[in-house]
Amino acid sequence: MVRRVIKRGEEELNRIKTAGDVKTLIDIMKESPDSINHESLMNRLVEEKAQSVPLVLRELKEPQYDSFVEIAVRTIHRTGINCAARL
Repeated sequence: MVRRVIKRGEEELNRIKTAGDVKTLIDIMKESPDSINHESLMNRLVEEKAQSVPLVLRELKEPQYDSFVEIAVRTIHRTGINCAARL
């Protein structure tokens, strides 16, 4: 419904949909993506959870924007992968 009314973030959404690898998705996360695109970004990361979770965990070792941390935690939770030992 929101996408029908609000047109912001369309270019970013296209980048998320067409990203060819997880590294590109992580790079989008680092750019503090528009909140309207968080769901799509997390869905793509969950689809590639075997590759995305290790990369996300590596990035969390470095200082990040709050939005990166929020998306990272929510994504890891959705994957169902227990990362407690690695955190």
